[in-house]
Amino acid sequence: MSSSKHTKIKERQLLAQPNVLVSLLQVTVVVVNVLAAIPNATLALQALRSGRNSQEAYARRMRLRKQQKALKTRGAEMLRRGLQNLDELDEAEEKERKEAEAKESFPHSPPTTDLGGAVSEHDYLSALSPGFFERWGVDGGTPPATLGS
Repeated sequence: MSSSKHTKIKERQLLAQPNVLVSLLQVTVVVVNVLAAIPNATLALQALRSGRNSQEAYARRMRLRKQQKALKTRGAEMLRRGLQNLDELDEAEEKERKEAEAKESFPHSPPTTDLGGAVSEHDYLSALSPGFFERWGVDGGTPPATLGS
């Protein structure tokens, strides 16, 4: 199996997680080593070995079921897109992923529109002449406080 396909399988988590199985096997090895030191313990050893083989077979069966389910799902996606094989589907998904990354890498900028010399929406007072407020008797200062209020 090529390195890239192995990586894809690992990414899709189709390989069984070996952590639980490894820890069970380590415990089994310790027990087997202890029992091997005891004379006439062959029956117990055989029972442990058969239990370990059963666990390994179960883990293989579960991994194969996961792989079959993923293959059916990917096959349906391949047919939906009208592609001929799973390699084409992988290429199409990789292309879509790269396009999405490229799209996300560009910063979102506000739309640029030509206002034709009009003022921006935030600076509405800049359109008024400098003497506009003085003509109305407003000098921009704080009004005096009145006694009756």
